[in-house]
Amino acid sequence: MSQIDILPGDNGADSLVKIEANFADLYSTKTDVGVAYTKAEADTAFVENSQIDTTITLGTSDTKIPSQKAVKTYADTGLALKAIKTGWETLPALAWVSTDGSTNVVNATGDLTTTLSPGMRFKCQQDQALTAYWNFNADSTSQVGSFNGTDTAMSYTAGKFSNAATFNGTTSKIVIADNASLKPTGEFTIGCWFKTGVAGATKYMLQSWYKNTNYYGILLGVGVTNTLQFQSASNSSAPSTFNGTTTVTDNAWHMVAVSFRNNYVQVYLDGKLEMGGYSVSPTYNATNNVRIGCYNEASTDQTFWNGQIDDLFLINGYALDEKTIKAKYDAQTAQGTGNITIDKYALITAVAPYAAGVTPITIWGGTDYSLANATISSPYYATVSQPFGFNRDKNKWKVEYNSLATISQATPTALTWYNKATIDIPIGAFNAYVVASLNAYRTTAGVADMQATLSTANNTLSDYDMTLTSYVMATGASANQTVNTISFSKDLSTTVKKTMYLNILTSNTSMLSIALQGSISSTIIRLTSTLL
Repeated sequence: MSQIDILPGDNGADSLVKIEANFADLYSTKTDVGVAYTKAEADTAFVENSQIDTTITLGTSDTKIPSQKAVKTYADTGLALKAIKTGWETLPALAWVSTDGSTNVVNATGDLTTTLSPGMRFKCQQDQALTAYWNFNADSTSQVGSFNGTDTAMSYTAGKFSNAATFNGTTSKIVIADNASLKPTGEFTIGCWFKTGVAGATKYMLQSWYKNTNYYGILLGVGVTNTLQFQSASNSSAPSTFNGTTTVTDNAWHMVAVSFRNNYVQVYLDGKLEMGGYSVSPTYNATNNVRIGCYNEASTDQTFWNGQIDDLFLINGYALDEKTIKAKYDAQTAQGTGNITIDKYALITAVAPYAAGVTPITIWGGTDYSLANATISSPYYATVSQPFGFNRDKNKWKVEYNSLATISQATPTALTWYNKATIDIPIGAFNAYVVASLNAYRTTAGVADMQATLSTANNTLSDYDMTLTSYVMATGASANQTVNTISFSKDLSTTVKKTMYLNILTSNTSMLSIALQGSISSTIIRLTSTLL
């Protein structure tokens, strides 16, 4: 297969695609690039190719160029295709500072109100510092943070990068003193390289965890099925558990990275998404056990790692994205103690009036990107829907609540709203979709009705007209339970970041309980951006 080199343009907004000389006859064969050209025609041809995929045939292979703002096609001394517009436009060299990471407001020291508008795309760079880092070259001393370990039966032998922590599978362990920085509750990322050839046994790489009656914290390891396993627990009897599908007990080095943002877990194996889904946010017991290479519930170390762990890091406060994690894997180099430079992509959702020397710009990075309160660099904007590098997959641009739990209200008062689920949404324009199984449990036979409403106010009827009633007939003499699944959707927009509440109500008296019956079908609140 022939090589195609992608070369960045001088101003960062363009890319050059160079096709080797052996394809100099590309246009003489009238290859389709939206319009067929002879070589002579291609000498002066300029094609504006708006939002279509272009296929270029190179010998027996097809190469697709993603849809862009424009495709500029030239023929010049054997270079059949010389330049492709990426869709990104440079923004002025102003001072750019993220002043509110949670709402994602960026202040630009200049008037951009005639340049930017909601729905445009935005990209920039920010540097992210590590919270903790262990290179395991000689011992379990941390190279970032004050998190030195206490070793038992440990050795440090040739690993992925220099030496690695080597565990014997029976007694080897590293104990880290409990520390608030090792108890992430908001965004976080855990990453390391690991190697094991022992199959059929559960073993753990890292935990910040406690269990007595209930489970608390986070736990990363390999399960009995020889695949990755990650758990997050919030003072509950059943933690959120995620199991991979790829066998990793092959005695080869692998890289794992776990990112957590807005109750969404994504676990990457060797730079590719292995598993993901919605999870409870971890909480931690006052007594918390931090371990590398084993498992500890309340007091006993067990379930030991057999193999090696290298280059372990934690970021408490930011979830790395898929592109950054893949780049780390592809680089095949040690993390080191320096900051990670992250390319961030976002939707512009609001542009405030220019005042006091700044234009406040609100952006939203979907499931993959958020801002730190820090200086940003290399800002660009795009007016096209899919500039180079921007992922338009709708699953990347949504917020979601998803629960299999049964959440009930005992002896409800008729015509009183009860909140049973919440979701935080950013500024923007969304399609809101709700599906729920409503459970009505009454003391006598007869009609039982329930309503569900999605509202910006707790225990209150929806201000977005998002309410449905479920009428269900109970039969028999007493204590009858009925369930009906309902769904509704509506487009809505938000001008401030807000919490929305899924509230339920019954107008009947003599009800034993009403509930969201997640055990029958998941209760889902899903808001997907309509700016795509």
